[in-house]
Amino acid sequence: MTVGRFRIRSRLGSGGMGEVYLAEDTSLKRSVALKRMAPRLRNDERYRHRFIKEAERASSLNDHRIAGIYDVLEVRDETFLVMEYVEGVTLRQRLKEPFGWKEFLPVAIECAEALVTAHEKSIIHRDIKPENIMLTGKGGIKILDFGVARRLPTHRQITANAPTESGSTDTGSLSGTLAYMAPEVLVEKESDERADLFSVGVVFYETLAGRHPFLAGSVIATTDRILNSPAEPLRHIKPELPVALEQMISRLLAKDPADRYPHAAELAADLHALERGDVPKRRCCWLSPSPPSGSISRDGWRREPHRRKSTWRSYPSRRWPGMQTARRFQADWRRRSRPG
Repeated sequence: MTVGRFRIRSRLGSGGMGEVYLAEDTSLKRSVALKRMAPRLRNDERYRHRFIKEAERASSLNDHRIAGIYDVLEVRDETFLVMEYVEGVTLRQRLKEPFGWKEFLPVAIECAEALVTAHEKSIIHRDIKPENIMLTGKGGIKILDFGVARRLPTHRQITANAPTESGSTDTGSLSGTLAYMAPEVLVEKESDERADLFSVGVVFYETLAGRHPFLAGSVIATTDRILNSPAEPLRHIKPELPVALEQMISRLLAKDPADRYPHAAELAADLHALERGDVPKRRCCWLSPSPPSGSISRDGWRREPHRRKSTWRSYPSRRWPGMQTARRFQADWRRRSRPG
């Protein structure tokens, strides 16, 4: 089968938006991925127009961590998106095996830096999930489908039509996959790039814990958990994780956008600091459900109970005001108890 100058070789897969094919560009002699828009979406003129405009915006992204969008073809009343073909496996496929935090860190940094590039151009992904993150053979990552996320209906637009995938459909004004959507998106409030950061937090949590932080047995139960229930602390599942990494992910998963990282650049900076072995500058201990266990030294630093004695973590005593009060009382009592 041939579409314009593209010769289709094989079918790569299908999703809510349509089917994806591996094709050869006969003019430039390169492999590309062709995404064919589903018929029910082609017939929606408003969606089709918006799809093309968003693909045009996303094509302006030029970053080695983002799969490129080359062109939009309209052939015989069908619409095709011409994209970079990326060899590798999706993060979803890789999650079949455990992920160590040191192996996870380079992946997290690349994801954060890809979001920095996109958000600087006011492009929001809206559908960050393991299926849209490719792990390449060279040890890098590629984020797929920037700017062309699926559309979800608002509660006023939901009809008797059944959802197509995981509680989502492809018409309406909301975007994304429900299990990875930020709370403000679910309740139809105004959202910005911090919604992408929440989705990234869910992906990071799932990668490290091996399970989704909010997924339940039904769409309603999953939505309720995203809106109202905190995720189980990661260190309850993997005690070997650095405290700073758990705090970063807790901050990403904050229900209120104001409590998350304001920009992906700050997340990337903290991840780089952790990779270097530094303590990230932006602390978020107050987001943890309770202070971590461990002995407190005289200068207010906490010793990790499961680490060697030479390993210390910075937990200034000012984070627990009661500790300062107790120390002042103890010093005063000792001073009064001295003989003479």
